[in-house]
Amino acid sequence: MCSSDLAQYTGSPFPPHKPLNLEERHFELWLQYFESCVADLFEGPRCQQIVAKAQHVANMFRFSLGLMK
Repeated sequence: MCSSDLAQYTGSPFPPHKPLNLEERHFELWLQYFESCVADLFEGPRCQQIVAKAQHVANMFRFSLGLMK
């Protein structure tokens, strides 16, 4: 069950990922794993928000890497 008091990440996640030559397939796989883990471990609306946030982060990375216009 998801806790409503989850800590907020305050760092800069993109810079360490920039030199990794990530491709669309990496984001697709990461999101599949992430969503599967969330579904296995948690339930409820807060968990849906967590998945939506992960999708948003993935899209921001895609945009920053020129994979999404």
